[in-house]
Amino acid sequence: MQNHHFLHGIDYALGEEDRAHDTASGFGTFNIPNRPALWGWGQYRQATSSVFDLMIAAAKRSMDAARIRPADIDCVVFCHATVQAYDGPPIAAVSRVLNALGLERAFPVSVGLNGCAAMLSGVALADGLLAARRYRNVLVIAGDVHPADAPRFLRYAIFSDAACACVVSSEPRDGGYALVATATAADPATMAEDAGFSSALALQANQALLGAAGLAPSDVARIFCNNIFLPITTMKETEGGFEAGQIYTDNVKRIGHCYSADALIGLADFARAGGAQRGAYFLAGADSPGLRAGVLLKAV
Repeated sequence: MQNHHFLHGIDYALGEEDRAHDTASGFGTFNIPNRPALWGWGQYRQATSSVFDLMIAAAKRSMDAARIRPADIDCVVFCHATVQAYDGPPIAAVSRVLNALGLERAFPVSVGLNGCAAMLSGVALADGLLAARRYRNVLVIAGDVHPADAPRFLRYAIFSDAACACVVSSEPRDGGYALVATATAADPATMAEDAGFSSALALQANQALLGAAGLAPSDVARIFCNNIFLPITTMKETEGGFEAGQIYTDNVKRIGHCYSADALIGLADFARAGGAQRGAYFLAGADSPGLRAGVLLKAV
């Protein structure tokens, strides 16, 4: 029998201010019809605190939900898609987060070159660290606060400030997920900032995930992906092997695009609504130009 690691305690913190889509900086500067239902526009969240405050809040909730003690966390993987605003050296900010969480012996690692695929890349990294038997419990935290001078509305997406966290462990816990497989795909030629997302990369990663478990696309209860431009997201994922009805989009209008945290925030919301039935398979995928990261999970 294949041995899996486990993901549990998914939780998140959103920016404190809840704002309407048409107040986002940059909205209205593009020649795009104002059709919120079509594009998936609704609300977005803007932080009044720092990204590290959001990370601390999300991580505390995650550790509480996972029922894990700070002393049992061996490593923390910090994930971000934007350039962080540091007050002093970056390691000072890391120290502040670790101290606030009571993580006296956890080793920090950073994943910061993967754009909106950062959090799932961090989960894949945590899975590898556990497989190497370096650690037993890895806390993965993703957080982004939109740069003050950059427009929040960009190419149909409205960016929200948020943080999300989960614990990847070698032992199962009630209410969590078996981490059945991880997969990544990359195309360096299309990693330029203005490049679009790739159905081919989504298909490549999805096939690797399903092939590792011997599953068909129809065996997956829901897939969770980027909260960005619903028509293109739907087309990308259906070309990636799934039916439109398998794609979770219920919270897109409520929270907007939370960088790399979208997929796991979506799974957390779906589970809270009672949708994560034991034994069901779920696929979380995240895209950045030229990149795709994905994880296949089974509710335990």
